[in-house]
Amino acid sequence: DGNVKDVLNNAMSAGLKVSLGIEQYPAAKADLSTWVKSVDNYPALWAYSVIDEPVSRGFTVADQDAKIATMRSLTKKTLFTVDWKNNAFEQKYSKNYDMVLVNSYSMKYTTDASTWFQEDLKKFRGDFGVIKSQVGTNVRVIPCVSMFSFTNTANFFSTNVDQIVKSSEYFAKVSNGDYAAFVWDGEADNQITGSVRDTPKFQDLSVRLSKQPRLQFKTDVIKFGGFNDVQTDW
Repeated sequence: DGNVKDVLNNAMSAGLKVSLGIEQYPAAKADLSTWVKSVDNYPALWAYSVIDEPVSRGFTVADQDAKIATMRSLTKKTLFTVDWKNNAFEQKYSKNYDMVLVNSYSMKYTTDASTWFQEDLKKFRGDFGVIKSQVGTNVRVIPCVSMFSFTNTANFFSTNVDQIVKSSEYFAKVSNGDYAAFVWDGEADNQITGSVRDTPKFQDLSVRLSKQPRLQFKTDVIKFGGFNDVQTDW
């Protein structure tokens, strides 16, 4: 029924933690300060999503910084965002988040199926690397893998479950085993044809990822070449 406090109480009973977005809930939009105070002390609440996909939606760094500063004045909880869009040489992301989730997903390609996995990895490297380079070393950058498939009529996300599972399993390892998963159950979008709810291969993937060991990978980002008239990050 949209009752955030019931969600938080139920999560606590189940031993789960919850992050809350501040952009859509009517009470948060009406009076952010009062709303944060009403939920901030719930034990199950661990973080707030400050802006969903800020760069994709055109929020400037100044816009992001202002929203982060407002939330810093209201809470000590973790503040994060999620996005994938990037420009290697133009600073688009605030350096003041605690964490950024990179939601880079398997895509639909017109090339031969044997190339899809490598194409996905190339996209993941670009999205993750550019964002990591822009937010600085004090911000945790974590891959957000896809656990959903799209309809064949979509022109971007992959419809191939095997491709998605293989690519997601590799991407989930990039941050020493820390990962997020976007579980789009399809109730809000009729383009979703498969999800963890009803796809055994996604269910198996979620189990495997939850058991993956802590890893000791080091991901460095090196940028070189390129120039444009609005270059702000070099």
